[in-house]
Amino acid sequence: MTAINNIDRYLTRLLLLTFFLPMKLQVWVTMAVSVYFLVRTVNSYGRLTKGNAVNAAVISAGFFLFLLAIPFTPHEYMHRLMTLIGQRVSYLFMPFLFAFIAPAFAKLIIEELLYFVYGCLATCLIANAGVAYHYFALNDPGVMTHVAYRGMVHHFTDIHPTYLSMYLGFVIFILLYAAERGIRLSQLRVNLLLFLSFVFLLALGAKTPMLATSAVVVLFFISKKGKFKEFKWLLAGLTLTTVCAWLFVPFIAQRINEMVQFFSAEKQTLTNDNSVYARQLIWNMDMNLLQHYWITGVGPGRVYTVMQLQSFVRMLHHPLPDLYHDPHNEYIYEWLCFGVAGIILLAGTFVWHLRRSLTTKNQLYLCLMVLIAATCFTECILSQQRGIMFYSFFTALFFFVPKESDATVSPS
Repeated sequence: MTAINNIDRYLTRLLLLTFFLPMKLQVWVTMAVSVYFLVRTVNSYGRLTKGNAVNAAVISAGFFLFLLAIPFTPHEYMHRLMTLIGQRVSYLFMPFLFAFIAPAFAKLIIEELLYFVYGCLATCLIANAGVAYHYFALNDPGVMTHVAYRGMVHHFTDIHPTYLSMYLGFVIFILLYAAERGIRLSQLRVNLLLFLSFVFLLALGAKTPMLATSAVVVLFFISKKGKFKEFKWLLAGLTLTTVCAWLFVPFIAQRINEMVQFFSAEKQTLTNDNSVYARQLIWNMDMNLLQHYWITGVGPGRVYTVMQLQSFVRMLHHPLPDLYHDPHNEYIYEWLCFGVAGIILLAGTFVWHLRRSLTTKNQLYLCLMVLIAATCFTECILSQQRGIMFYSFFTALFFFVPKESDATVSPS
């Protein structure tokens, strides 16, 4: 392996670790490494691979809606719109990056996906060490609620717990399909990494990513019955850990009890006591806004303002903990931004990715899309830099790797 190949591989690993860096640093490092691969493509092949430009334009079409909104946005909302456009640049940049660079470099990124696993688990370990130090060494007298725990994890990682949960879900999928993708790990090591991933996911308690990941894992074992024996001790350990956490770890029990309580006969009336009720209240606000703006939307610059006004009115009748500025649903967010055109374009883009994952028989790609599509029901993941970068990078990566068999690790 030549020196330049070593540089390619080390920069690829750095690129996968940028997801756990501070956001501004992540953007600068990602852009620098991306430019490097574009230059390497030109030097190695004499030109960029432009044949996929049309597909790149299709899967990044949502970005152009924000540009089209500029002449229709009032001056007082223009700053918010330009902020959203700046956050979504990667939504446009990543598809064209993977459309233009040589396929060999995209395959190299897939070969090194294990470094995303290591980066994610290292971030969780550091965050939980910080939480433990804060709680035990500093003798914090407060009760460790799930809100306090998630807040401290967010503080130590600068990653919202929902996005970190998405990362962990993707980590689990990578490990489950490690052998099929040629990633050489002993079964003991795979089980250990999977156990840590599940424990961290359980502790964060982000409901939708956790449920979506669990559903995919169940389907994985149903479709691959021969794999059950390899993971039987892992499943037994996870079952025991979940039961013990429910019984003995207050903030995990609180999170699980929220979901159980929502379907029980005795329901609490305060949204502060149960985040599921808060989500239900936000859903009612979303539906009320859609009744008035479902055709044309309110424009991306005004969504936060109309949500705050709606929550202020609701606060007069319900004990809301805060003014909500976010629909907490990516589908409704796009619908409120651009009306019918927004929801159709977002759904069409997801369908296009799902179709691509099925035609290329890339199961990891399919699992990722299921995780993202599910999380979009409870979070506006494409209105935050972390979510946009995660979505645009990995979906574009898998879209432009033509076959799963082409993306396996080489014998060297």
